[in-house]
Amino acid sequence: MNFIRRSTVAALTASLVVTALCSGSASAQFNLPGGLDPKRAALGAAARQLAPFITEQTPIKLDPVELYPTVDALPGAPFAPAAAASAQSAAIASIIQQLKGSTTGTVSLAPGDYAVAVRLFCMSHARPARSPLAFVLGPMRGKRAPAIIAMNSRASSSAFTFSPLQTTSWTIQGGLGYGDFTGNARSVVDTLIPDYKGLLASSTLDDIQGKWSSLSSSVGGPSLDSILGQLGGAGQLVVELRDMRSQIQGQANDFNALSRTFAPIQAADVSTLDSPWSVISPAMWMRLVTRGHYGDVGTLQLRVAGTGPATVPLISSIGYGRCTPQLTTQGNAYACTQPLSFEALRSASPGV
Repeated sequence: MNFIRRSTVAALTASLVVTALCSGSASAQFNLPGGLDPKRAALGAAARQLAPFITEQTPIKLDPVELYPTVDALPGAPFAPAAAASAQSAAIASIIQQLKGSTTGTVSLAPGDYAVAVRLFCMSHARPARSPLAFVLGPMRGKRAPAIIAMNSRASSSAFTFSPLQTTSWTIQGGLGYGDFTGNARSVVDTLIPDYKGLLASSTLDDIQGKWSSLSSSVGGPSLDSILGQLGGAGQLVVELRDMRSQIQGQANDFNALSRTFAPIQAADVSTLDSPWSVISPAMWMRLVTRGHYGDVGTLQLRVAGTGPATVPLISSIGYGRCTPQLTTQGNAYACTQPLSFEALRSASPGV
């Protein structure tokens, strides 16, 4: 896969926002010299309406605009999860049980320090897997985020190993309709998230095409392809969704080939950076600690303060690689590597 040719989803989303806000740009492209052609003006107006619709349909949004605030060090005593094996086992068992049928990816935890082993999943089809890296956290977002959150939550108590779960995650991220899911991906959906079949029923590309057909019907219904070049990042996103669908349909039964296509493994050059603590709330902190990449095991470290149980967005969060020394909300600071989602593990030695 040519990663120079393929832009990142973060850059695409930024382009979508610009396309949606710059109301004059699209209409200008449909103006005829010497005056305004009504049909072309109507076509420009329809095209401008399509860009924000595509933004809404983006399966997983990877622009890090809602990162949790961070601090370099925890307040108070040093981080110290329960030393007793029985206490750790009880905490992990409670977490796994709470996630078993979860739709939110959250768990309720009493005040204390926790270290939860997690298996890591790639959340991009256009960024390499680079390690070792530090990560910062934010909420998982996008039209299909609820399905992946539920799948990763419920996987913790299932027998599914890494590769079918990762293939299913990529299939959901790629916007394929359920009818086009391959055998392994369909089995994961049927077993873990049958209640999300409605969300996954139609493909993202079909939804975009349907919206364009509706918007353009009054001006003769020109093809979607005929306006992609006028849509900037929105048009490029459609191209990338088509590309991802083609790769999944062609390689879904060969996980190694799909992995090489979507997330080839590379060494990182910023390995000395630390993972800061994300401030989830005034009395809750969390960070992802890993020296690996997707398929590997990392640790979610948590501190819950206060006087009673708190709701922790354990699986509904996503990790963005910290690619520069500066912490910033700019997408290019996190676009050097794939973002990571995770499932909780009973132990640090899962099957693959």
